[in-house]
Parts: sequence; C-alpha cells; structure tokens
Amino acid sequence: MAGSDTKTKRLTATGDASIGRARLRQVLVTTAGSGTPELKITDGSASGTVVLHCDLLTSEVDIIGFPDEGVLVTDDVHIATIDDITSITVFYN
Repeated sequence: MAGSDTKTKRLTATGDASIGRARLRQVLVTTAGSGTPELKITDGSASGTVVLHCDLLTSEVDIIGFPDEGVLVTDDVHIATIDDITSITVFYN
C-alpha cells in the first residue's frame, strides 16, 4: 500500500498551482508545434527556489520524473515560465 495518494493538476499558464505544500513526483509536458519550449517551476513564487528548469523540443509530450521521494515544495508549486507549452500536468502528493 502506498504511503499517500498521488493527485494531478493540469496547468496552462504561469502562476500558482494552488495545491499548497506538496511533493512533486512527475511532470507531463505537452509542447507547442513551434517556438522554443521552456518550463520553469519554482517554490511559492516567481522568485522562489527553482525546482525544475528545462528546455524542451517542439511537438512532443515529455514525461519528467523525479527520483526517490520526489521534490518537496514547501509553499506551493509555482509555474514561473511556460513558453511555447500547451499544457503541463503535475503529479504530486
């Protein structure tokens, strides 16, 4: 039996995910057909600690997994940059 249930939240713009303190397990990213896709996730606000910052390829669905116990975000998951990305889904508990 798992220690706690995994939840998901789909996001399409910058800002807070409004999930509070959470442990990120995985991020599913759907990129746009053109441009230079970039994703930056921070803890709590745009100026918070960077949790993930990556450049991606266009026209893809990428799965970004976090090892072991995931990444703890103490305030809230904040999407600081979501350039040329159609949507992201965060998996957390």
